[in-house]
Amino acid sequence: MKHIWGISTVGRTNYQLFIPDAEFLGKAVNVRSAQNLAKIFGALAQLVARYIRIVEVSGSNPLCSTTRKTLDSIRILGSFFLYRKLQKEINYISNRLETLSITSENGFVLLPTDHACMKKLGATINTLLQNFYEKKSEYEQAQKAMAQVLTNISHDIRTPLTVLKGNSEMLAAKVDDVSVPEVIHTMATKIDRKADDLITTINDYVTMSKIASGDLPLKLQKENVSRLCQDTILEYYDLLEKQQFEVDIQIPATPIYADTDRDALQRILKNLIDNAIRHGGDGKYIALRLTAEKGKSVIEIEDHGKGMSPQQQKQIFIRNYTTAPKSSGNGLGLAIAKKLSMQIGAELQVHSIQNEQTVFSVILKS
Repeated sequence: MKHIWGISTVGRTNYQLFIPDAEFLGKAVNVRSAQNLAKIFGALAQLVARYIRIVEVSGSNPLCSTTRKTLDSIRILGSFFLYRKLQKEINYISNRLETLSITSENGFVLLPTDHACMKKLGATINTLLQNFYEKKSEYEQAQKAMAQVLTNISHDIRTPLTVLKGNSEMLAAKVDDVSVPEVIHTMATKIDRKADDLITTINDYVTMSKIASGDLPLKLQKENVSRLCQDTILEYYDLLEKQQFEVDIQIPATPIYADTDRDALQRILKNLIDNAIRHGGDGKYIALRLTAEKGKSVIEIEDHGKGMSPQQQKQIFIRNYTTAPKSSGNGLGLAIAKKLSMQIGAELQVHSIQNEQTVFSVILKS
């Protein structure tokens, strides 16, 4: 069956163009298929161009102007359909890459197209994705190996450190023993404190490495956050009393529950409390507040230390970044708190006013 594509009248002559369904200029096409319209218009443009050249050679020019306009219209329309088809394919690639960027799957771009340039683009993207997945796998294996090495080292170091710490504590406790010089008491106290710092640093590096390698076991379930906050702050009771901190604890009488991992959340709170004690300065104030609103539980840790500038607040969760002197802190505590918050689906925020206060907020899904 033939279809009349169009009718053009010049003078008294009617020109009709008939396009068969099965074949057009030697190319198998289907005029009912939108994706082949670009081919049809391209072939039609070639046909009209040939006609113009024949007319110009024969010297019969009355039809040339009209035909040129027709040719231009055909080319524009054909380019439009080609543009729309390419636009859809590019949008598919963009959406697919966006999906792959937010999921853990190792996917590829499967693009059904008859355009050579798009086929080449798809193949190039898939090659890059394959290379990325291979490098990612190598990195994850290296991280796991590093985590195991650090775990072994920490195990070997902890034992002598524990013995050292025990002996230093015994010496420091003999305050009233006149047979032990005061300088020994002082040195024992420093050794005890340094041993604590070293153990904390080792534990932090092991934890950071396990987080990076994905080897940190987590168990997300409904937890009594009220009880967890109480238990955590009570562990600091003696230290806060010894350093004469003003402590403000605000926990509602009605228990608040949230979906979280108990050990991970407690580690986050301890790191934030340690940070508040370390940077409390002369303020000697620490607050722990727990509230629940709009399906979320919010835990706030506040101190009245020297605070942070806006620039410092942007960098405070970066690994090894610290505002404290090098002799105090290793710059891992807040970085670990941030990483663990992401692992349990929580959000960790900071708000600080220089020379006034700093508030860290842990936002949990109830």
